[in-house]
Amino acid sequence: MTVTVRPAGPADHDAAIAVWAASDTARRGSPSPPEVPQMLRERFARDDVWLLVADDDGVVIGVAQGAPARDDGGTGPVVPGRCHLSMVFVAPERWGEGIGSLLVDSAVAVAAGVLVASAYPARLADYAGAHTTFVAGAALIAALAAALAALLAAGARPRSAGA
Repeated sequence: MTVTVRPAGPADHDAAIAVWAASDTARRGSPSPPEVPQMLRERFARDDVWLLVADDDGVVIGVAQGAPARDDGGTGPVVPGRCHLSMVFVAPERWGEGIGSLLVDSAVAVAAGVLVASAYPARLADYAGAHTTFVAGAALIAALAAALAALLAAGARPRSAGA
């Protein structure tokens, strides 16, 4: 088993939703509300949302989703330098292997290296830091991949699943 965490692309969305559905159903003991998969498709398509998947030999087995933190219960302005990690799910048959921890570690690394700034672009200079890259829109996936690569090149090593 070689589990890797990578930025998800649109082709991963259905697999990520399937992992969410299986995990949520196992956790709840009953099927999730039928409107949630469409809500997730819409969320994943937003420019300010990033999605990571845990991949085991081409099979998506986990998902973590984040976005910029916002004031006013998530409806207000972006809170500079903060991220909201809103979901971490692992396929139920893979629970207990450390995959959730691997996703969270990777999400923290991404959040530390990438700040999504789709609102208030005129204030980007106010938020600038040595390890911060600003992205918006379609550049998000490429920036996430670059941030992960840069962190790994600098010596950051995420824990492996099961560790």
